[in-house]
Amino acid sequence: MLAVGVARREAAERRQREREARRRRNAERPPDTEHVWFRTKEAAAFMGVTEPAISQRAREGRLPFVEHDGRRWYRRDHLELVRHADLVKRLRRPRR
Repeated sequence: MLAVGVARREAAERRQREREARRRRNAERPPDTEHVWFRTKEAAAFMGVTEPAISQRAREGRLPFVEHDGRRWYRRDHLELVRHADLVKRLRRPRR
């Protein structure tokens, strides 16, 4: 009886390790290969802001993202559009 319990526990632990390994492999895989994708850290560096600023903009709907395997991914071309729009807004502000 004891051997059966040990075997079950070992099998459950092995399955858990396999799930975690699969999750880690998939976490680094972008949603597609047609575009250049950034994670939050790279997106923050690209936009010249902090990681919390990127996350806040995404939560507020001001920055497009795709959730893939439980992680946020940002397309470079979308970030470029947002960055250029921010630049135009700054340039068009009336001076006082």
